[in-house]
Amino acid sequence: MAWPDLPTKGFLSGRPATNADMEAGAAVFSMDGKSEGAVDIAIPQYALWADDHGQKHPVIVVQAEKAPGGMTIVGLLNADGSFTAATLPELELLGTEKPR
Repeated sequence: MAWPDLPTKGFLSGRPATNADMEAGAAVFSMDGKSEGAVDIAIPQYALWADDHGQKHPVIVVQAEKAPGGMTIVGLLNADGSFTAATLPELELLGTEKPR
């Protein structure tokens, strides 16, 4: 698979997403004011996401926030341009350098 370049827009870092961010295409999800804050990881960055069957998919992390109760939820950009929300433990973070 040929990894794309990291996006220059369409991601959110440093603060929780609002519904307006979602409408503007800058966030995958909003916790509607209930987020416990943005997670301090590089956004955007490359990752592999393991689905319910354990199959790994190349994705780009475009958002990461702490949910009430402490779970980290991430917004992912899939290779086909669609978006997915997942939990941080489902990911293998690969960083900001394009994987080979």
